[in-house]
Amino acid sequence: MAARVCAALSKSGVQIARSFRKNASFFGASRIGILKSYGSTARFMSTEPILVPKVNNIYPVSNFKEEIRRRERVATTWFPYPVYSLEEFKQVGTCQLASAVFQEPLRVDILNRVVLWQRAGWRTIARIAKNRNMVSGGGKKPWAQKKTGRARQGSIRAPHFRHGGKAHGPVQRSFAIDMPKKVRRLGVRVAMSSRMREGKVWIVESEKLSSSKTRHAAAVARQWGWDSCLFITGSSPDKNFDLATGNLPNLRAIPAHKTSVYTILKHKQLVITKEAVDLLHVHLLRWAPASSLLLVVAVDEEIHSSRRTSSNEDHYDDHLFLHLTIVGGDDDGLEDEEPC
Repeated sequence: MAARVCAALSKSGVQIARSFRKNASFFGASRIGILKSYGSTARFMSTEPILVPKVNNIYPVSNFKEEIRRRERVATTWFPYPVYSLEEFKQVGTCQLASAVFQEPLRVDILNRVVLWQRAGWRTIARIAKNRNMVSGGGKKPWAQKKTGRARQGSIRAPHFRHGGKAHGPVQRSFAIDMPKKVRRLGVRVAMSSRMREGKVWIVESEKLSSSKTRHAAAVARQWGWDSCLFITGSSPDKNFDLATGNLPNLRAIPAHKTSVYTILKHKQLVITKEAVDLLHVHLLRWAPASSLLLVVAVDEEIHSSRRTSSNEDHYDDHLFLHLTIVGGDDDGLEDEEPC
C-alpha cells in the first residue's frame, strides 16, 4: 500500500509516505486519509476525506445538440419557385427554396458513393450453405482407424464425401459499410439539384385528392405528364392519396424522412409538397423552421413553470424529451429506403 501511495504522491509527499510506513500513528492511524487526499500535486496530508463538490451542468443536453447542429449548418441562399395545385393544374403561389438543396453542383462521385452505400446495406445472402456440422448424419466413425487398408476417416459428412457438408460456403453476414452523415445529406442535395437542373421538379400545395379511386390518380398523373414520378409527402400523407396511388406502377409516394438518393435517381420526375419542402430543409440544412422555434419557446416556458410549481420529475422529463426532439432533430439524417 505504501508503494502505491508513493507512486501517486508528488515529490514532496513521498517523504510523508515513507514515514507512514514506519509509524502509522503519525497520521492518526488512518490510511484512508492518505488514499483520499493524494493527487497529482499533493502538498499536504489529512485524515479528513476530501469531498468533491457536485457541479450542476449549466448547459442542458439540448444546447449541445444545438451546437452540433450549428456547426453542421449549411450556408445557403434562397430563390422563389412556383407552387401548383395538384387537381386544379395551375399555379397558386410561390415558395422559397434553398440553393444548397436544389442548386447544388453535380457530384457524380458523391452519388456513386451514396448509392453503393445504400445497396451494400440492402445486400443479403440468398441461401447459406450447410457445413459438416449442419448436414444430418455422419456422427459415427465409418471404419476403424487402422488395419483396413483404407484412408482414415472420421465422418462421412466431410466436404470430400458425397452428400457431405460445404467447405467455406456462403454464410449469413452483413455487407453494410460506413458513410459519414454529411456525405449522405450531400448526396440527397445533389440528387435533388440534378432533377431541378433538368426541369423535372414540381412543388405542389398539398397531396390531397378529392377521390380515393386509382383511376382518378392515374388521370391526374397523366395530365401532368408524369410517367415515372416520385411523390415526396409530409409526415402524415392524405388517406385518399395513399389509397389512390397504392396500385400505380409509375407513381410512388414516400414520406420526407425516407427520401434517399437511390429512390430519387430511379424516378424521372420529382414532386414535393410544401410540408415536405420544410422537412427537407430542416434535415438537409440542419436548421429549425420558425414554427418549431416558437414551439420550443413555448415548451421552455412550460418546462420552467412545471419545474417551479411541480415536483414530479417524470413530468419534467417528458417535456425535456420533447424539447430535445424539436431542437436536436434527427442525428442520422434522412432514413434510407429499400428498393421496391
